[in-house]
Amino acid sequence: MKYCPDVGILSDDEARGIAEQLLHDIAHAVDVDAAVNIYGLFAHDGRDAMAIHLHVVPVLTDAINHYKRGDHSPQTLNLVAAANMYNEERRRSEAQAAADRQRDANARRAAATLPAPSPDVAAVLGGRSDLLDIPLPADAALLERSDTVHRYSTKATTVMELSGAYQHRMIADGWTYDWRCSEVDADRTLLPQTWYHTSQVFLRPTDPVQCVSIIVESRDEAISVQIQELFDEEMPEP
Repeated sequence: MKYCPDVGILSDDEARGIAEQLLHDIAHAVDVDAAVNIYGLFAHDGRDAMAIHLHVVPVLTDAINHYKRGDHSPQTLNLVAAANMYNEERRRSEAQAAADRQRDANARRAAATLPAPSPDVAAVLGGRSDLLDIPLPADAALLERSDTVHRYSTKATTVMELSGAYQHRMIADGWTYDWRCSEVDADRTLLPQTWYHTSQVFLRPTDPVQCVSIIVESRDEAISVQIQELFDEEMPEP
């Protein structure tokens, strides 16, 4: 690219020199394409492009201020036009990036949401742990416990069915499901042999915030449920 070299690492003086040439060409209408696409010149992650960019934007801002103070010279008008196009393209780019992030978040949220369990599977969670009163399978047998971690075995159902039952039951009990910190795709957690698991995080807006992770895992046909209290967590954004 004319104003953003693809090779080499520019010094600050070199970046300033290229920026000054770019601004000169815009101010004197030497390079109309550069004025029209000034944002696009810097819309990538190159270090050199960013270095040049840092010398361009202040001059464009100054041109707008000069225009507001009554400087309507051809050079100032050209720079102001370029600045307006830059700002418009930046707003459009930022809006598109925000829309892309929201679309990706919606897709991740959907992937982390399990289908509602059948009544029979939902009824499996007939017991309660004395750790934060978290639901348990009625046949849960305690394997180990500490102040913050309880682990149980169960033969009630499958990993995915039990994970879905937990997700919907916890939400019904007033917990917020933190899908960003959860992993419920068993295929992605599949490891050698016959072991896989899901991990879900739930929070409750108490003071301080209560947070718990529920891991349902299968190893050699046995299913276990691990309930762990987490600390110093904040409620996730919607």
